[in-house]
Amino acid sequence: FVVLTMLAAAWLSVTETWAERGMRGGHTAAGRCAAFSPDGGRLVSGDEKGVVIVWEFPSRQKLRTLKAHAAWVTSIAFSPDGKRFATSGDDHNIVVWDTARLEKVIELRGHQWAVVSIAFSSDGQRLASTSGGQPGRTIIWETNSWQKKQELPLAFTVGKLAFFANNRWLLSSTMRQIWSLDTGREVSGFLVPDWSGDEMALSAKSNRLVSISKQGTIHFVDLNHRKVLGSRKTDYYIGDPLAISPDGRLAASGSGDIALWDVAAQRKLARLKHTAQVNNLVFSPDEKWLVSTHEDGAVLLWDVSNPDNVDTHDLIANFNEHSDSIQAVAWDHGGKRFASAGSDHSVVIWDSITIRKEAVLI
Repeated sequence: FVVLTMLAAAWLSVTETWAERGMRGGHTAAGRCAAFSPDGGRLVSGDEKGVVIVWEFPSRQKLRTLKAHAAWVTSIAFSPDGKRFATSGDDHNIVVWDTARLEKVIELRGHQWAVVSIAFSSDGQRLASTSGGQPGRTIIWETNSWQKKQELPLAFTVGKLAFFANNRWLLSSTMRQIWSLDTGREVSGFLVPDWSGDEMALSAKSNRLVSISKQGTIHFVDLNHRKVLGSRKTDYYIGDPLAISPDGRLAASGSGDIALWDVAAQRKLARLKHTAQVNNLVFSPDEKWLVSTHEDGAVLLWDVSNPDNVDTHDLIANFNEHSDSIQAVAWDHGGKRFASAGSDHSVVIWDSITIRKEAVLI
């Protein structure tokens, strides 16, 4: 019965015309990033004009339009308690906002180039921000005073930051550098030397990491024990995305077709076939689903709850609702819904349980 229900839902997702809720007065430029609050009550989206929109998710109502930056919004991050969120932009600045009052708390200046990524530590006591350029840098901010605590010579123009090892280490998703926040120095000696510039994905929950080289080799790393678990050859890497599940059990790479990997065994479990370039790969918080978004505007939902049996028939739905390429995707923390933001100026909310589109924020 469950299988029949899911197959029927997948068929309906392609053939049915939904009476979804369209929320007007939204973005007038391409969406670049989106993030849910920890409790799932707020969705924040940012676009190429520097505009940030805060949506009340349960009612699908727009709460506030904020002119946050003078250029692209590059990243959005919520504090672990959800009381604050931060936005970064191509205008070199970070803005911290009060989630309840929707007011600016402070504007953090200190970068000389576009801020690429921001991340809160899991205890909420620090905010990290990175810019590229010359000189690029990473700044660690104390969230109780919003003063600079540290500056690190870690810089990149594409990628994400992540705290791990009880917030003592900081990692860039596109660099081979790991920095100790205790010493302010690079932690070296156990990562493969030729990883510089490759794509990485980190599971902070399990301290496992995957990286893919330009030559098409995927590396699996146990950061707790500071060792490489193994390496496997995959398709030639052309800059497509990489993802790891929150529990560090599965990884997905987007070179050519999507490959699903068993991290512990360094074994390819399945090849998920699609027709257009992959822009994003994101596992759901409960590790049941994998969302892939594509250059042609497609959003694909894959069932990875039983990865040993995954094949091309586990494509649960093909959502063709965006009219242009998709730039960002974000899951709510319950793993029941996700949002996709596209170059068509829209943010679409999807329900992964009913396999339906819930709202279009335009």
